[in-house]
Amino acid sequence: MLTIEQALSKLPYWKSEYFRWKFNISYWVNSEDVSEKDLLKKVNRKSMNGYKRWERTQEYKALVDIYLATKSANDILEVYDIVSKKAKKGDSKSIEQLLKLHKEIQGNAKDASSNLDEIIEKGKLNTIPMQKPSIEEDKKEYDDELIV
Repeated sequence: MLTIEQALSKLPYWKSEYFRWKFNISYWVNSEDVSEKDLLKKVNRKSMNGYKRWERTQEYKALVDIYLATKSANDILEVYDIVSKKAKKGDSKSIEQLLKLHKEIQGNAKDASSNLDEIIEKGKLNTIPMQKPSIEEDKKEYDDELIV
């Protein structure tokens, strides 16, 4: 199973930096302190439009699944202590529920890893290439909707 770091390392720089920024992964400072403008400058892009489109792709959804699986591992450790205490008092239902949840999360993460690998192998990784926006997109990007 891929870790989130392994999955992000397979992405183009502009996508991995956005994902890290959005989910506050591996940032020296809290990503809330880094504005969209700062992010765009760092990745040399002019707007968030490409990111918004990318968020609707299977690739992005697979990354979110991997991220959640990674994050849930820590939660499972915390819950395990609680369930363990209940189990020692005879509450076997708590253990059964935890094992089911863990199995489901791991299954989702495996599916996400294979989906991401398949997308990468088929060359669908760069579905939104880094290119100059069309004139229409450029107008939308700078349109502040003020009537002059």
